Amino acid sequence: MAQLLSQEEFEIIMSGHTLDGERYLVVESIPLAAFSEKQGEENPRIWRSRYNDGFYFRIGDEAVSISQLTPLELIYGARNYSKENDGTIPPNVFIDKTVDTQERRVFYQARIEPDELNKYIISKNEHLAHDVHGYYHTQYKGYQKPGNPDYVNILKNQPFLYSEEILGKASCELKEVLSINLPQIKEKIKCNTLVIVLVPRAKANQEEWYQQWRKTISEWCVEHQEEGFEDGCSYIIRHTDTPTTHLKEDGEVYPGITKETCFISTEIEGRDILCIDDVYTKGVNIDEDALQAIMDNKPKTLTFYSVAKTYKK
Repeated sequence: MAQLLSQEEFEIIMSGHTLDGERYLVVESIPLAAFSEKQGEENPRIWRSRYNDGFYFRIGDEAVSISQLTPLELIYGARNYSKENDGTIPPNVFIDKTVDTQERRVFYQARIEPDELNKYIISKNEHLAHDVHGYYHTQYKGYQKPGNPDYVNILKNQPFLYSEEILGKASCELKEVLSINLPQIKEKIKCNTLVIVLVPRAKANQEEWYQQWRKTISEWCVEHQEEGFEDGCSYIIRHTDTPTTHLKEDGEVYPGITKETCFISTEIEGRDILCIDDVYTKGVNIDEDALQAIMDNKPKTLTFYSVAKTYKK
């Protein structure tokens, strides 16, 4: 049977805090028949969540009935395993504990993040002399909108506003996505060592509270160095403030702004470089300009990756 939470435990979770270090999602208890009819699903066990792009799998008349399943049984219903996997959970499948807001019950939920690597071309323009192959994980829909990778906003936009707990959760979510996508990119490039370089933030502030994005990716590189990933997150460092590109009328992004306002390491030369940014938006040109600055330092190969990609600005 599902675990019934005490009122105190329920209030702790509803306040946004974790309980015993566990991560919880909060949902409403709605009969599966309602989900099936609303979503037009032939199989009422499967429906797309309004909270993100993952699929949730529920069995029974009410969502809480899923607590009778183990996580592995739950995933087996989510995707077909080959017997060679020995029941190992794929890196893009996550198990969450979910709280039913009506019954105060906790149950398991399987979340499958897309493991398909999306590809596009960053086209040459006045900032960029040659086309660059780019990859991204998901579409950017807007902060707190369903399916949006909000962890990039938390880590990059005024992270001092968030608690250590929220920052830690966002950091874990980013690392999970990097663990899915970056090995795939490295395999496509066919290199022994892939150096991770970041598009620098607009401001020159190097204090740790301001650099949570860089800190998380740097930690990921160190954790995966034996797999051929090298930490080059400090290879491009902003020394002069530049326009904040998501703010209107904040200034101009002109060709060569990266080279003019950043220290760029000579370690880039002759290396396989993966340049990373949080969100790519065509027309902003800060990524194109950073790529050209890297290109001018003669890397062996240059590839771009963003966690998210917006529609054309």
